[in-house]
Amino acid sequence: MKKFKITFIILFLIVAITLIFTMGGKSNDDNNASFTHITDIATINWDCLNINNEEFKLSSIFSNYSLLSLENSKSSFIGEISKIEYYDSLLLVLDKKHLSKIFVFNNTDGKFYRTIGKIGQGPGEYLSLNDFSIDKENNKVTTVPLKSKIVL
Repeated sequence: MKKFKITFIILFLIVAITLIFTMGGKSNDDNNASFTHITDIATINWDCLNINNEEFKLSSIFSNYSLLSLENSKSSFIGEISKIEYYDSLLLVLDKKHLSKIFVFNNTDGKFYRTIGKIGQGPGEYLSLNDFSIDKENNKVTTVPLKSKIVL
């Protein structure tokens, strides 16, 4: 279980670093990284503009980490990672922006299994996927479609 948490942290860090590089945000302080703890969740605010040398080691933030290479096939291409969840031996990755799909991978070797849900207008289909949740007691994944209009 510890290995799965570490893998999740590394995947999250890779996504966060990618977002930081693409957004090019600025910080008011001179530190490269600052840590804020809110309800036991650590948030890393990393200003890449303040890095003096061109090398950054993950070991400066984490003492233990691993990388998971996901299968690279036509059916497993992800447009943008919106959410990552672990369940048993599975890694579920949501791409809500580009493909509106949940991709299912093996969380030890990165092998692609399948996608969950289907875009369409028929029963059990959705036009756009916003989120998902895992019911671990009943072994079910619930998809949350994006509604364009909310009626009160």
